[in-house]
Amino acid sequence: MTLRCVIFDLGETLVENTETFMKSKVERNMKYLEAAGIKLAEEDLKQAIKKAREDIDNTHGTTKRFERAAYYKALFKHLNKDLDERTLDKVYSMYTIECIDDMKLLPNALEVVIYCKELGLKLILITNGRKDMTDAILEKFGLEKYFDYVITSYEFGHEKSSLEPFKHVLEKFGLQPKECIVVGNRLDEDIAAKKVGMLTVWLKRDDDKILGKAEEPDFTITRLSELKNIIEGQQETL
Repeated sequence: MTLRCVIFDLGETLVENTETFMKSKVERNMKYLEAAGIKLAEEDLKQAIKKAREDIDNTHGTTKRFERAAYYKALFKHLNKDLDERTLDKVYSMYTIECIDDMKLLPNALEVVIYCKELGLKLILITNGRKDMTDAILEKFGLEKYFDYVITSYEFGHEKSSLEPFKHVLEKFGLQPKECIVVGNRLDEDIAAKKVGMLTVWLKRDDDKILGKAEEPDFTITRLSELKNIIEGQQETL
């Protein structure tokens, strides 16, 4: 059986935000809220951010966390502030613009995507998130032209951990599981594709540990450039 399809994750696999951006939550939110005419003490904001993140984390596994500006709706709730659509639009727009502007490609990301495309492999992107933000990120880096199909969990209605996006790809393109290889950084999301029989590649970028056989990937890499050797090996052995 020949490898026919590579399924990529997006965030922390092909693109990432800088460490500075990720660590500046309080400062950024203070700026966004002040621009929307809301002033408050920094400590109050810190506590509200913590509670808002807990709210979002509790919806992991469902697309509810990707509802439009869900995080900011939770944040305003814990700040006991009224949230009108105009304020929501202003705050959310400021965040998305800065988030996308700050993003960068991971080393070798474009090179590896082009390599897979030139081999004639079908390229699929499956990401937990929204279509509008995903499209903007792909366009920024000129990646959209390389992907044959893009699934965003919010519009699709299921996150990757449900396995439904992976099953959908098999059905839509008439693929067998072993003809597909999934590349991502999340053991609980991307490597879940192993449950439907797909080959899995874990891009290990932090201190995550494999907790059980269900999370054990077929391959582990620390740099995207290593994916080339895996694909070459699969082309020879499948």
